[in-house]
Amino acid sequence: MKNPVKLFLACAVCACLCIPLTTPSFATSSKQPAASAMPGKKIVLPKGAAADEISKDLPSEPNSGKTPQAVAKPGKKIVFPEGAHVNILKENLLRGQNVPNQEWNWSDGSYDGHIYHMSGDLYTNYYYLPSKKGKLLVSTDFQCDSSGPKGYRFEIVCYDKTTGREAASWSGYTAPEGKSKPVSVSFYNLNKNHGYYFQFVNKEGQGILDGTFTIEQQND
Repeated sequence: MKNPVKLFLACAVCACLCIPLTTPSFATSSKQPAASAMPGKKIVLPKGAAADEISKDLPSEPNSGKTPQAVAKPGKKIVFPEGAHVNILKENLLRGQNVPNQEWNWSDGSYDGHIYHMSGDLYTNYYYLPSKKGKLLVSTDFQCDSSGPKGYRFEIVCYDKTTGREAASWSGYTAPEGKSKPVSVSFYNLNKNHGYYFQFVNKEGQGILDGTFTIEQQND
């Protein structure tokens, strides 16, 4: 009779050799994490709940959903009243070369200005609060040093003094030398609590621009 202990050990060794050497499927799975979508329900916040607003560029007018815009129409010839104080902006003067830090006082009336021999760009030397309707009106009558039929292209850029960012811009053409071409540009959807200043830019890349302009609150 065979030794029962040896027989038991022999059977145990055979059983172990017959077990397949495989690893759990979760360790060798080739599937990657994934996401899938399905129609959801409309999100309705409870009454009185606080919600954080996340946006790359919030509109200038809080909660209005509107961004500042500019639209132009033919203007009237600019004639300053006798004795009016006219701000002269020149490229070789400190005034007109830097971002303004002083607010214009509307009790003094409209801001009247004159650009003189501008070959590059100039800033207004004040910033301005818009009207209760969130509007500022910039009227210009610029001419260039060319007698060609089209004049030179120029741009009016409106900057938000509070954020330091460009709010809106408009571009058009001056009158040829010795001619007049008044235009009025309305900047609207502005934040009534922010100040705005303007930059005039000669986009032609040559020549010089001269002319007059006014800035005022627009209430229509």
